[in-house]
Order: sequence, then structure tokens, then C-alpha cells
Amino acid sequence: MKKSLLGAMLLLSIGHCLYAQETDSLELDDEMDTELVYEEERPVKIIVPLDLGKFNYGYFRLSFLRPLGAFNNPMAGAAFPQAAAFSYQGQIPNGVLTLGIESGRVRHINALSLGTPMLKLGINSGFALQAFGPGSVAGSNYDAETIGTYALRLGVGPQLTFKPIKEVRVGLYYRAGIGLAYTSYYQSSYYGPNQEYSHEIDIQSINYAYNGDLGIDASWGILSVGITYSHMSTQLTKGQVFNINEVAEGYNSYNHYDEMGEMERTPINPRLKYNRFAISVGIAF
Repeated sequence: MKKSLLGAMLLLSIGHCLYAQETDSLELDDEMDTELVYEEERPVKIIVPLDLGKFNYGYFRLSFLRPLGAFNNPMAGAAFPQAAAFSYQGQIPNGVLTLGIESGRVRHINALSLGTPMLKLGINSGFALQAFGPGSVAGSNYDAETIGTYALRLGVGPQLTFKPIKEVRVGLYYRAGIGLAYTSYYQSSYYGPNQEYSHEIDIQSINYAYNGDLGIDASWGILSVGITYSHMSTQLTKGQVFNINEVAEGYNSYNHYDEMGEMERTPINPRLKYNRFAISVGIAF
């Protein structure tokens, strides 16, 4: 009897131990399943790159020009010793023909990072044809006129472009290059009891010189707008493509009558300035 009771108790103890182990195993499996489900349901952050469109572009625009300072005025600042003999010292006003065309391209350096994808450094290259004049002014003892000043400029330089959204670009640039300008200027100042004598100057010249452009480019879609300040200056005899005085007497010199009524001609070398401001409108592509 005692042996039967001890055997029953032993079997009960073994069954209890086996049940406890199985329960612990099931609880562990449940914890692992819970952790796995938690890992699978964790939200994943996906970074979508900002679509800013293309940075590189070209443009073609019509320019509305305004001459600045002593533009095409050889009298400014007593540019040659005989300038004081002339009655009119101001700038000859230009006519309605103060227009130009300009075109260029901007390419950017994609490998250079400026801290944000909205900002890139590029190279701006372009050319422009510009026309100023003709114009004239007259007084009681003088006549002054110009048949116009016409300029071609080529340049290249750095541009910093900001592109906040796909359709918009804004660029700040400086272009260094060369300008070619045709200059015409004529003035007669009369003197004497009956104004029978005159001081005369007649400039006809084509010169090349350094030309710099500081500007802002902005575009929205295909609409392109530009604002540019250009500076260029040279001496009359410097950078001349050819000297017209060698084939036509009386040009690029100070001409006046002496006391005997004889015409005297003195070569002159004034400084010519071509600083100008332009607002241009056109297309970007």
C-alpha cells in the first residue's frame, strides 16, 4: 500500500514538472512572437529627394537700354586740353533707338555642394548687341550731334543660382569679357564778332576694350528677365580697330581757325566711356 502511494506521488511530481516546462516554453514563444510582430509593424521613414528640375538653361532677350554718366561724351572731365573751348559740355541725348538683343547660357557644377540642393555655382556666358542713338542738341552758338553708339560685347563669368521650386531660377553673376564699340560725336562751337569762326571736333572710331557685366537673372517657366549694369571705357587711340584719320582728314582731331583764318588740326585722345544699364525680357530654354 505504501509502495503504491509513493509511486503515485512520484508520477504526480514528474507530471507537474513536465507541465511547468511546457508552460514556460509556450510563454517564451509568445514573447518572441510579440517582439517579432512589433518589429514588423515599426514605421519606416522614407526620404523622397526634392524635385527642383534642371538648373542649366539658356536665354534670348530684348533689352531696353539707358546710358549712364559720361556715356559717349569726350568733353567730360576736360578729357583733352582743348575741350574747354567748346560751348556744350553735356551728354548728347540719345534718340528712341536705345535697344539691344542678348543671348547666353548658364551651366552649373553639379559636383560642388553649397550646403543645400537649392543653391549651385555655375558659369554664365553670353553676348549682346546694343544700339544708342542717334541724337542731337543745339544752342545759340553750338551744334552737337551723334549718329549713334553701337556696341557688341562677349563675356563669361561665375553665377550663383538659387532655385527654390521647379519653375523658378534666380541668378547673380559677373561676366568679364571684351566689348567692341563704334563711336560718333560731332560738335561745332562758333565764335567771333559774327560767329564766323568755329571750334570743331568730329570723332568716328571703332575701339575694343575690357567690358564687365554685373547682373541678376530671373526666370519663371519660359519667361526670362534680366537686369544688368555694364562698364567699359577706353582712350580714343587705344584699342582702335582702324584710325579713320588716316583715310579722312579732320576726324579724331580738334579743328579750329587761327588768327589768319587758316584751319589748324590737332590730334586729340579723349577718354570714352560706355557705362550703361539694361532691363531685358525674353524666353528661357
